[in-house]
Amino acid sequence: RGGSAELKGQTIVLNHDSQVSVQSGNRLSGAPSSSGPSGSIKITASGPNSLHLLNGSAITAVTHSSKPFTRESDLGHIRIDTPTLELKGKSRISAESTNAAQGGSITIRSGRVTLGDESVISVAGKGTGQAGNIKLYVDKNLRLSNRSTFDASTKASTSNNGGANITIRVGGDLFLSD
Repeated sequence: RGGSAELKGQTIVLNHDSQVSVQSGNRLSGAPSSSGPSGSIKITASGPNSLHLLNGSAITAVTHSSKPFTRESDLGHIRIDTPTLELKGKSRISAESTNAAQGGSITIRSGRVTLGDESVISVAGKGTGQAGNIKLYVDKNLRLSNRSTFDASTKASTSNNGGANITIRVGGDLFLSD
């Protein structure tokens, strides 16, 4: 089993390719040397100027397994609770799986969310496992600019449950540009 990560603070800033990452197995030469359940990531930033991922920074959870898991706790989920979330400069939040494992989901609850400069929030099933889901709940404003995206993809799922889903609920304004 991969380890879990929990971060709590008033303001959390990841800058210049900084990463928070959990994964099952070890990757050598691009292939997992072992497999199993992934850990999860939980981030709570409670200050008014809360969570920032800048200049290629990332939050990732990866599950490598040759078998599908049936327990929700075995998947690499990411949960973020913060008044303000900002991703800029090709930063990303991602949950993915390889081989037969199902990918973890990303759940974000925030007052304001801004994605800019080709930043991405994504889930992916890169083998036969289904990708997880993205659930974004924004109380006030959501801004996407400069080719930033939400992406959910499943390469070759053998699941009967279909592909991954993206749910976005915005209580205020939605701004899309470029």
